[in-house]
Amino acid sequence: MVQWVKAEFVTHVGYRVLFRVLNANGKPVPFGAIAAIQDASLADSGIVGDRGELYLSGLPEKGQVTLSWGENASTKCIFNYSLSTPESESGLIEQGVTCH
Repeated sequence: MVQWVKAEFVTHVGYRVLFRVLNANGKPVPFGAIAAIQDASLADSGIVGDRGELYLSGLPEKGQVTLSWGENASTKCIFNYSLSTPESESGLIEQGVTCH
């Protein structure tokens, strides 16, 4: 006997992006920095890798991301992105950004 269970999931449709995030001095943002998307409809976040890599999915075409790795103003930065770059065959966009 087959039984079905109805389940509701919140989904996001959008771009998959691998950002390479540098700070204003041209060095990668610290490993473990927490990323938060500044969009009221998205509650997505990510963690920066050891060379400034940040993977986020379900992104709108344009937006703003805040990174933090401490509690004071000098351990936070923001970058804006615009995804006009064509997607690769894998559907992943790679983009370099500078966080200020």
